[in-house]
Amino acid sequence: MSGRILVILAVFVLMLFFAFLTYWKKRGCTETVRARVADITDSSSGYGRRRSYSRRVTYEYEYGGIRYSARSEKAPLFFAPIHEEGTYVDIQLDPSDPQNVFDPMAKWIIINDLIYAAIALAVLIFAFAK
Repeated sequence: MSGRILVILAVFVLMLFFAFLTYWKKRGCTETVRARVADITDSSSGYGRRRSYSRRVTYEYEYGGIRYSARSEKAPLFFAPIHEEGTYVDIQLDPSDPQNVFDPMAKWIIINDLIYAAIALAVLIFAFAK
């Protein structure tokens, strides 16, 4: 196998891994609670045309009589949930670890990872077709 094919295959496997991790995190989140969007942090990395933007949301909520504050996973800005600070949203949490939260509005993150994996697979198939 050429080095180019190995790199594309590695990207494909990596994207599937990220999609699996997101799905696995969501899997344990079975309880729905009402949470206040306490903070939204937008960030960027890279420079010029390679600059990418992402967002993290901090939620405040109560579960089992205890108040919690938890941050979402960093998500690409295009696929991040669209919330405003101070608004209330429904989030899901893991009853055995109430700080493990998942925002159902962020389901596009899984699709994002799967799209990248599909693109990598298509490039891999195209490379083998030559």
